[in-house]
Amino acid sequence: MNAEAALLSRLSHPLLVRSFGAELGPDRPHLVLEFVEGPRLSTLIRRYGVIVEQALPLALNLCSVLHYLAVEGVVHLDVKPRNIIMAGSPHLIDLSVARPLDELGSLESRVGTDAYMAPEQCEADRFGEIGSASDVWGLGATVHEAFTGELPYPRPDAMSPYPQLTCRPRMGEAVPAAVRGPLLSCLEALAENRPTAAELGDALEPLVDALPAPRIGRFRPGGRELLERLERS
Repeated sequence: MNAEAALLSRLSHPLLVRSFGAELGPDRPHLVLEFVEGPRLSTLIRRYGVIVEQALPLALNLCSVLHYLAVEGVVHLDVKPRNIIMAGSPHLIDLSVARPLDELGSLESRVGTDAYMAPEQCEADRFGEIGSASDVWGLGATVHEAFTGELPYPRPDAMSPYPQLTCRPRMGEAVPAAVRGPLLSCLEALAENRPTAAELGDALEPLVDALPAPRIGRFRPGGRELLERLERS
């Protein structure tokens, strides 16, 4: 908790949960965090399957906050739908396992959530150092799940705890053709082959600008009509 409190005290981004202080005494240590009203992205996916009408804007917003963290020298290490609150603007929460870049070399065990961990988070000896590109991997997996309701590779199980190490990521058919390339680039096995969050944002911004403005009651949660219009744009 001390490490999380220290990070939150120096970070400030409109899409990153804010801290209003911490009590780190021995009796009841706790953080005082901003209350962000809205469902978790994981809840929306579980209820509706896909969140097409929000997936591209979500991706662009995540690019913004992850670029900020990269500039600040911080890696979140756990970008996933459960750690995104879909408020008026999506908020990235839970920095409990986040680390400054200069402390990542001291990690003695895997950190993150199995299904959303970059290859280097699973096997650093094989895939190289953990860094900001690891968060870009989590972004790619998360946004793919928002589009399709599924990860771009099988979910981990007892026989295959890290399928992202053995299965080539594939884009589901529900992902618009214009988005498949950028998302696949986030899921490159080697970190140096992935775009930075800023580069990914530059690629996605024209696609977000091309989206038709939604009107109340026009699109259902699945957003199939929006997907079809995006493909035609």
